[in-house]
Amino acid sequence: MFKIFYDTLVRPKEIVNHVDSKSKGKFIGFIILLLLLMIIPYFIAQIDGYSFTGQEAENIASYILGEKQLEYEIKDGSLIYTGSGDANVRSVRVEKDEISLITLPLYLVFSLDGSGYEVNEENAYIAIFKEKEIEIIYRPYKKVDGATKLSEIDYYGMMYPEEETSLTKLSYENINVNLNYTSGYKDEYYLNIYTVGSMMYNQIKWDLILDNALFTIIMNVLSFFMSIIITVIMASFLFRFMGLKFKTIFKIATLCSTIYVVGYLIGYLYNLQLISLIGEFLSIVYTYRVMKQYAIIKMTNHNGGN
Repeated sequence: MFKIFYDTLVRPKEIVNHVDSKSKGKFIGFIILLLLLMIIPYFIAQIDGYSFTGQEAENIASYILGEKQLEYEIKDGSLIYTGSGDANVRSVRVEKDEISLITLPLYLVFSLDGSGYEVNEENAYIAIFKEKEIEIIYRPYKKVDGATKLSEIDYYGMMYPEEETSLTKLSYENINVNLNYTSGYKDEYYLNIYTVGSMMYNQIKWDLILDNALFTIIMNVLSFFMSIIITVIMASFLFRFMGLKFKTIFKIATLCSTIYVVGYLIGYLYNLQLISLIGEFLSIVYTYRVMKQYAIIKMTNHNGGN
């Protein structure tokens, strides 16, 4: 498999030697390798996209600071109430536009036992900071009389379930953060909120990436094979009198697509669209030359070498 990849990338004259190979396993492995290279840009983009920014931390902190003192801290993997008497349940509403990852308002609820709150009059996400964990839920708004609830489809085209749904539970890990703003050092408080937000994002990041990966992988696979099919159709017109079978043309086009896939990957990594276009052009040139070379070899063998 890797020899096929190497030859098709740096030794195009050797591509013709792999056309009649009987090893289907190596060829299938070669295709899987190309597809993996095709989806690498998706995962890179998603890893960069699912991150908590300093600006988002400042936005959330501004909502918290606009309310009463938040008398809680996270210490040694637990949420601790730092006020006097019984722990007060607190909630803070954050607009959806303040956090890039969500398309609904977010309520931050601080309740050691996870109860004693009633917050949303709209479809919303709720992050409940409990004593030992953070539970993120989706809660649809329902009128008190049980009448028709709000639409389950928002203007982003997102579909939401009709019932309250627990989405995930997160640990506090090993962070120690004071969420009670008691001094004039806002930058330090922004850093505290950033620490908590980053901790939460890091725990849900790969779940989100993998949940959304299937659709993108399917689209990349379809895009890969569509480019090959288009090349096959073009080549079929040029070599229709050479007696090449469809599966042979398809295999040659696939073998010659390595330079296109690598060009696409490099072009994405370095933000150079020109590299992608060059790779696509070279794959067409390789396909034409290999088909011509293969057709000549077949004709020569058919005529007994004369």
